[in-house]
Amino acid sequence: MRGSWRKKLLIVTTCMVALLAVVIAIWRWSLASGNNRTLADLRRAGIPTNREELNEWYARVPAEKNAAPMVIQAMEAARVRPPEVQQMKLLGRRERLTNAAVVKAYVETNQATLDLIKTALERPQCRYAVNFLRGPYADFEHLEPLRNLSRLVDCAALIAAERGASSQAVGHISSIVGLARTLEGEPILLSQLVRIVMLNSAARRFERSLSLTKFSDADFTSLAGLFREAARTNCLVRGLIGERAMILPLFRAPTAEMSQFFAGGAAAPKRPGTGELIVFPLMKASGYFERDLRLYLEAMDKQIILSYPGPPQSLAARDVGKESADEARRKYCILAAVSLPALSRTYTREAEGLALVRMAFLACAIERFANAKGSFPTELSELVPAFAARVEIDPCAGQPLRYKRRDDGYLLYSVGADQRDDGGTEIDPKSGRGKSAPEDVVFKVQRLK
Repeated sequence: MRGSWRKKLLIVTTCMVALLAVVIAIWRWSLASGNNRTLADLRRAGIPTNREELNEWYARVPAEKNAAPMVIQAMEAARVRPPEVQQMKLLGRRERLTNAAVVKAYVETNQATLDLIKTALERPQCRYAVNFLRGPYADFEHLEPLRNLSRLVDCAALIAAERGASSQAVGHISSIVGLARTLEGEPILLSQLVRIVMLNSAARRFERSLSLTKFSDADFTSLAGLFREAARTNCLVRGLIGERAMILPLFRAPTAEMSQFFAGGAAAPKRPGTGELIVFPLMKASGYFERDLRLYLEAMDKQIILSYPGPPQSLAARDVGKESADEARRKYCILAAVSLPALSRTYTREAEGLALVRMAFLACAIERFANAKGSFPTELSELVPAFAARVEIDPCAGQPLRYKRRDDGYLLYSVGADQRDDGGTEIDPKSGRGKSAPEDVVFKVQRLK
């Protein structure tokens, strides 16, 4: 009798296990099928879904049109910045250099590099030798040297403005914008953030130069064209698409690659651990990572769609990104939680960076107005249509950029990513951002007496 009971229990248990296995298999198949349909839809739309496709999506450039090889030559030719230049503090808008001789010597030593940069930027296209096949471990070795080149050109622009050589300052500012433009097509978020930083550097150098020297109408016309084109570019979507294509293969990767990812890129040990032998295989077999993948695909799709119009609409993606990351952690979707980029600051930087470039463009129109009329405009509307086609829109608010005429110059400002008008009060660099701290993005010109 006891043996018969045990036999029945074994049969029931076996049936329950079999039923559970069938349910899990159906669940996993359903998730995988849905994910495969989503990936197939992206491919049909010509959007990359893996690293090989991303390499092809980032279009090749004919050698004779590619600026990248010559920019790389400039990187290799550049002399190291002396400590005095590396540690140089950000100067005030009307503050002059105290170590001008050192900066000038650094610039003169690198004159051949500066000439090479200008020659390289005459080429219309650029594609650096980036290989995305390594996914999250891909090397973007050109980014930091590119920023160093931008800093060198910025020093050259600073010296030119200090001595009143306006046309030379314009040439160097144009080179900074040109170096930033070489990253426009690069489909990775880090590259787009570096591009924004470099454009901001060009706008800030122009802002400070306006307080130090006089520019001609030809100078303003040249810079206005550069800033106008830079302000129209929305490359964040490409970065998001590239980021997704590099991460997607991880969700179905061999367990060794997953272990390497969770180890921060370190090589997997020779002897497989518990994660590789038991945990990851079970999670893959159960459909856990397919569930993880579905959340990641939905989260990235929402953010990419919101990013297409650019700011201020794209600022709504900040909340979506935070909500998606919270959901991934709450549902223990570990790959999605780790892989979803922390995008809130990315959207903020794009909006505020674009605002600064648009203000630099407007400043060109204001200066041309002043040259023609003998005084600064009272309202930005006075610039239209003779000096600007329209008043530029604040990408943080969707309304015209703010303007204040002052006794010693003028002030342009954006309300910043907090979308609160603080009257043109800048972020205090010492206290940083805070919930109640003023966060307006300001472009201020103070004339020399």
